[in-house]
Amino acid sequence: MLCPYRGKWLLFAVLAKFYVGLALYLQQYILATSKLFRKFFSAGVQAFAVQFLGILFFYITSICLSKNDFGIISWANAVSVTITTLLSFGLEQVVVRRIAASRSSYWAAAAYLLHSLVFSLLSLAVLGILYYFMGGASLRMAVLPWFFLVQALVFIGTPLKQFLNAQERFTPYAIIAFCSNLLKLIAGIVWVRFFDFSIHSVLWILGVGAFAELAALLLYITRTAAFSFRVRMSAYRKLLREALPQYIAVMFDTSLARIDWILIGILCDNIATANYSFSYRAFEVAKLPIVIIGTILLPRFSRLLQKEGSLETAQKITINQVLQIEVLLASFMMLALNIVWSPWVDALTHNKYGAGSAVTFLLLSLCIPLQFAINLMWMLCFSLRKYKAVAQSTMITALVNLIANLILIPLWKETGAAVAFLLATIIQTSLYLFYLKKYSVPLSVMPIVAFILVALLLLMAFRFAGIPWIWQLVISLAVFLTCFWVQKTRHIYDLKALQVFLRQ
Repeated sequence: MLCPYRGKWLLFAVLAKFYVGLALYLQQYILATSKLFRKFFSAGVQAFAVQFLGILFFYITSICLSKNDFGIISWANAVSVTITTLLSFGLEQVVVRRIAASRSSYWAAAAYLLHSLVFSLLSLAVLGILYYFMGGASLRMAVLPWFFLVQALVFIGTPLKQFLNAQERFTPYAIIAFCSNLLKLIAGIVWVRFFDFSIHSVLWILGVGAFAELAALLLYITRTAAFSFRVRMSAYRKLLREALPQYIAVMFDTSLARIDWILIGILCDNIATANYSFSYRAFEVAKLPIVIIGTILLPRFSRLLQKEGSLETAQKITINQVLQIEVLLASFMMLALNIVWSPWVDALTHNKYGAGSAVTFLLLSLCIPLQFAINLMWMLCFSLRKYKAVAQSTMITALVNLIANLILIPLWKETGAAVAFLLATIIQTSLYLFYLKKYSVPLSVMPIVAFILVALLLLMAFRFAGIPWIWQLVISLAVFLTCFWVQKTRHIYDLKALQVFLRQ
């Protein structure tokens, strides 16, 4: 299939080069003061750079493949990621904690490596049998084992990556991951420019990139790190028992993250899967600031809530201020993304994913302010050591999401999946609010509702008024700045107190 964007391949290279240069400049110039903060920033910047390159490759596949082929890739990748996540048995977090705590626990990484290798091979054998009997039934079933093989290579490398990260040795894997993702991006650009770009092309590029990353990790580990491949089965069984409670939460969290993609692929056609996966990937990109905010706030909340019991009034005010400011910024982000969605995405994808997926993206983007609130409330529950509340919230939300998807996807396809996800997110928000109130950390609900309503009312007014999108952005910014100024004037926001809290 010929890609209408072959002549624009240079744009990707320019963007990648600019971003890498900017990231390196910020890393070297701005953050040369704090060793600890430099580690966090280095890990964050490198992860974001890898994510950025992944988005560019995702963009290439979305515009250079038909919606049918792109839907097949999205479905197969979602199923593969879900399988490997379930195969982890929740060991990833346990291994990191053990290695970080003691050098005597380095064996945990080797045990996890053996676990990932064995279960990947077993799963690949099962998928191979299904391919033998059902491979001719549909192209999705024919390519699923190969996409799983790609994801399995990444899964097998996870213990090695966690072995380095648990020791706060972020740079080696950051370089390896960055180079492998850059390799995939360059290969995609070259393939689009000079060859026929297809599903098999994507498989080859992803497979070579994953294999190169795993090979580089193994080479680095064996030559420079004190890593032993010996595994004691008794220690491995102990590791599994320790990970079992975490695995239950992982199962439901995985269901919440990708069950909608999988069910759309089963209950609908590939085009619906393509439309939803494109909108959902954009929604995931919009949530990236949550990772940065979480890195900054989690240690501060841990110190603030280190003693159980009722909080002081000043502490409750500080927590509510952080929540309100986060939701205000997220609501403006949600509004801005919906304003530019149709004109920008239509232009970037040659009218493939813009206006046609606007409703789906609107429903998903309504979850952005709620996701910011959920992330903050999760940090509060985690800091208070209320792990049971976190697990219960995740399980209930995942079950609601599953049932709603089964009912709504046959009725409204990708729009039904977006409605189901929004409903599940609202329920998860309500559950966290209930649990925190129970633990004497009451949060104000009104700002969350008010800021989302302001964004929706502005969006509706713009649609009826027919104002150019650039002026819509200007008016939206003015309205939300006014909201912030009014709150500050009414002493709802004590910025000096927030500055003291963030500097702790």
